[in-house]
Amino acid sequence: MRFFIFLTSDGSTNTAQDINIDNLQVLGWSDGEDEQKAFKNLLRENEQLKKHSYKNISAMELKNSRQYYLR
Repeated sequence: MRFFIFLTSDGSTNTAQDINIDNLQVLGWSDGEDEQKAFKNLLRENEQLKKHSYKNISAMELKNSRQYYLR
């Protein structure tokens, strides 16, 4: 199984100082045989994503599904 992270450049976020900036937002990550199947799995597991009309979505394949938390 291959692992992917899904990003969008739609929208913007605010910094801790309440400054509006354009950046990438993480929609989530999922696994599948390819990026299309992984995206379908992501939508199935996170139905709230269907309520938003993201248009610019990209997928990046990850080496594995391990997560590291940094301080």
